[in-house]
Parts: sequence; C-alpha cells; structure tokens
Amino acid sequence: MPVNFAPSSVTFVSTGTGWVIGQAGTPGQCTGPNPDICTSMAVTLNGGQTWQGMPAPVAGPPDGARGVSEVRSLDGVNGWAFGPQLYATHDSGQHWRKIDTHGMRVIDLETVNDRVFAVWAECTGTGSDFAANCTSFSLYTSHGNEDQWVPVSGAVDLTSGQRGAASSAQLVLTGKFGYLLAPDGTIYQGIDWKYSTGPWLAVSNSGAGVQTCAPGPAQADGLPSQGLLAATGRGLAELCLGPVSNGSQTKTLLYSQDGGISWWTAGTAPSAGTATSLSGTPGGPVLVATTRGIDASAQAPKVHSSTLTWQATHGAALTSGFSYVGMTTSAQGVAIPADQGVHAVWFTYDGGTNWQPSYVR
Repeated sequence: MPVNFAPSSVTFVSTGTGWVIGQAGTPGQCTGPNPDICTSMAVTLNGGQTWQGMPAPVAGPPDGARGVSEVRSLDGVNGWAFGPQLYATHDSGQHWRKIDTHGMRVIDLETVNDRVFAVWAECTGTGSDFAANCTSFSLYTSHGNEDQWVPVSGAVDLTSGQRGAASSAQLVLTGKFGYLLAPDGTIYQGIDWKYSTGPWLAVSNSGAGVQTCAPGPAQADGLPSQGLLAATGRGLAELCLGPVSNGSQTKTLLYSQDGGISWWTAGTAPSAGTATSLSGTPGGPVLVATTRGIDASAQAPKVHSSTLTWQATHGAALTSGFSYVGMTTSAQGVAIPADQGVHAVWFTYDGGTNWQPSYVR
C-alpha cells in the first residue's frame, strides 16, 4: 500500500473479509495504474488486523462527473467502485470495467443476495461535491455477476421534491426487503428479490401520525444531510436532523416495524456534533456517526416508546469525527474518519462500546 493512502469507503462481506478504497498522491495527478498515485484499494481477510494492496480502477478522486470514492462488494469476488462514476469487478479486483451510466452519476449502491442496486442521478455538483445539485433520480439493478443494468419499475424518474429542488436519496437493502428514501421523503419498498426489476411501491411519506423526513441535500459522499435511513434486525429507522447550531444538532429517531407504513418517535440521539451516517444492527440497536464521534444506543427501540437511551462509547473521539459507520454483525462494525489523513479505519468488536483504529498500510 502507498504510505499516503487516505481511505474514503469500506465494505465487509463477512467478519473477516473487507475491502477499503481511497486516494493517494496528489489529486489531479493520476497518470496511470500506479499504486502510489490516486485511487488505491486494500483487502483484509482477518477483520482488519492486517491489510494488503489489491488492484483498483484507474479513476481518480471525485471531480464533478468523474472519479470514484465509494466501494461495495457482494461476496468478495463481485464488487463495485462508484461515486460518481461506476466500475465493476467480477474477479476480486483483478480487472475493473467502467460501466456506462448515460451521463448520470451513481450516488448510492448496495448489494443483496445475488443482485446489486444503485441510485443514478442527474447532478451538476463540481469538484468533490459530486452528489450536489441533483434533480433527477432513478433506481437501477443488475445481477451481481453481470453488467446488465436495467431500471427498476416504480422507482424510475423520481422527483427531488417540489419544483425540482436539489436533493438526495438513500438505498437500504436487507435479505428480504429493499427500501429507497426518495428525495421528497417517500419511502419505496421492494418486496421480493425474485422480481427485482419491479415494481417497487411507495409505502410511506407521512407515516401514521408521525411525519417522516426528506433526505435533504447530499453530503460530500452522497449520503443525505437531513434524513438518514437504516435497517435493523427488528425494523426500519430514520434519523431526522435539525439545523446545526454551535456544533450541536437535534437528532430525532423515528422507527417502524411494518416496513415504513407506520412510524413512531423512538427518542433523540445525543445532540453534540453533526450526524453524518446511521447504521442499524441485526440485534436492534442503532449507531450514529457524527462530527464529534460515534453514538450507540444501549438497546433496540421499543414499540411505541420514546425512551431510547444511549451508551458511553470509548476510542471514537476524533477532532473531525466520522463520515460513515456500518455494522457487519451486532458486535462487529467499522467506521471511516472524516479526516482521511489519519490513514486508518476504526473497528468495534463489542457492538459500538469500544473502538480502535486499524491502519491501512
């Protein structure tokens, strides 16, 4: 691995096997498949104890409509680098193919069973803000071992809210269901992967007595800035975010146990810091990455209860906080620091109570 590797995204297909993508060298100086310059990748086979370099797409960092910043793998063999361009590998990264997205930018991508789904959007953001100013969104899918992308019925040509205002969208997949948080706050659900090309149907935009929230404009990595969606082993969670004031932010957690049809307020996350990412766990608790650190709930949300409590976490206090948190199991998870210059990703092995860095080198 290059000594100046700066991780921007990570994906795990088991507790042992994970890929990380990032950039090295000087942005704008990519001249070819040189591991010391621009896009680089690494793989771990032992849960982050050690890393080794692997081939990466020759793409460079996000720059308007060009470059990549995110990575997902289906099974350690089939994988995708995206944001905003889209590259695919079907041989564990030995070869990468650029996918034609017809001028649209890929702002989110997730895998499930033998399929991959992605949100393609029309955006005009420049520089590293590749997901900014997006005003048209569609959901596409392909078999995991192929590159035949087709639109998903019922989730094509999604509007971004009233009068085409710039917004974002987010995709969440589980072993049985798929959920798409659309730009206007509507949640679409895909029910049976056997019919993965559609239709995905709208199940919620106001809930039953509780108003769900729209995702709002995108963060730099494409994730929404005002409404974040996540699935747990017991239901669906959405974190609705208020304005930032003096480094704090109101973070209201909504919860649904019927696939987004009805919701209740499960409580509020700690106000310190600005929320950047939301993750659920198979056991039910949720975690929130912020510009101050990582917050983890002490238990799963309870039915129609607004008394969700939060536990103290250790080892995750960074000056700039984290841009992403994701749980592989109820115990093991990984987080990406907002300051990529620390050249590490953070791991928890006890459900988010304790965190430690794993240096990618």
